[in-house]
Amino acid sequence: MSVKLSSTGRGLSWLENFPDESRAIATQLLDAFMLVSWSDARIELRRRLEFVYNSAVSQRKGPAWVLPVMADEDTRAMADLDRGIDPVAFENFLPASGISSTPGSEGAVGNLVRDSVLRGAIGPKTDIEELRSKKVRTVILVTDLVESGSQVEDFAASLLRNTTLRSWKSGRWIQTWVVAYAVSQAAQEKLESSPFIDKLFFVASAPAIESLPWPRSSITQAQLLCMEHARRKVGAMGYKGHGGLFAFQERPPNTSPAVFRQTGKDWSPLFEGRRTPDDLQQELRNVSKPETNHALTLTAVYQRRLSANIERQFRADNQVLLTALALLLRDPTAPGKIASALSLSQTAAEAVIAFLHRMGWVTDDGFVTEAGRAELRAGKRAIRRVGRKNYPEPDAPYYPSSLR
Repeated sequence: MSVKLSSTGRGLSWLENFPDESRAIATQLLDAFMLVSWSDARIELRRRLEFVYNSAVSQRKGPAWVLPVMADEDTRAMADLDRGIDPVAFENFLPASGISSTPGSEGAVGNLVRDSVLRGAIGPKTDIEELRSKKVRTVILVTDLVESGSQVEDFAASLLRNTTLRSWKSGRWIQTWVVAYAVSQAAQEKLESSPFIDKLFFVASAPAIESLPWPRSSITQAQLLCMEHARRKVGAMGYKGHGGLFAFQERPPNTSPAVFRQTGKDWSPLFEGRRTPDDLQQELRNVSKPETNHALTLTAVYQRRLSANIERQFRADNQVLLTALALLLRDPTAPGKIASALSLSQTAAEAVIAFLHRMGWVTDDGFVTEAGRAELRAGKRAIRRVGRKNYPEPDAPYYPSSLR
């Protein structure tokens, strides 16, 4: 069961840091934060990896090379490269070398790759001759969290700087696929347009303030709140200004706004630096997932009448479909954003789009059809209210003469 951060002891104490007039937006921001247990995420990521791996072997008709993504600074440190020298796989560094001893994110993903059931896979620690002899067809890069996309793209680029791998990709002998647990909307857009990445697969969308499905005024309010209450203005929005709202419970990242992580006198922290306090982890149990506010999302895309009536769609599925249609009406290029806007997994978002296509409400290129617009118009109709009349109580039971 999902637990709102604003209902936890830590969350309530954190909200006390803000004046009364800022409490509403602070609560809204806090409940948009997504905290996931790595032990649970690991299971879902492994399942996703196994599915993608089997798809790659089947579709590409050949073996896949599976390896964890390495950070550029780790690659350089491992290979002792000067700042001006680009890493080149199998020339000045060996991919995946030393990952097993890494205690952080790369080590966790390295262990996941090792423990996954990937029959016939080419392991991370291989050489170019083995890739050639086994006729590799897919390179699968695995990571846990992608927030800017730069780290994944840089690592893929370091592989394809190798002239042999680059020639195989140019000749369409190999493709590069990425599998992650969570991906931000900004990173999704970056990687899907990257010349180094052919396909992107993920389990969940990682929210960030800038990409929240809120009205622009609410996003600006949240950003100002983070800036005004940060003890240090440098890095107030997190590393490189990302403003991330996603974390694994065991290791909150430095990409989230400082107000969530800072400590000090007269400040009740949510996290203790880069650590989630034990009492908060116990309250959250497994996951703190932001609930989708369909009315707020619809207001953000100027569907105010639909926003006012969305709650009368008693079935949650209908609310999801109407909100997805509204998003596409506003921006036909939004299919990739639906997972983030509606807090859906990539698989669930793809199923929503497929259903809209099947019903004839959306074209293949994302435009809402007249039939789709009719569904939106129907959703805007106000609830018909019938006034209650007080009739005198009869002395004898009343039986209708017809069922009309």
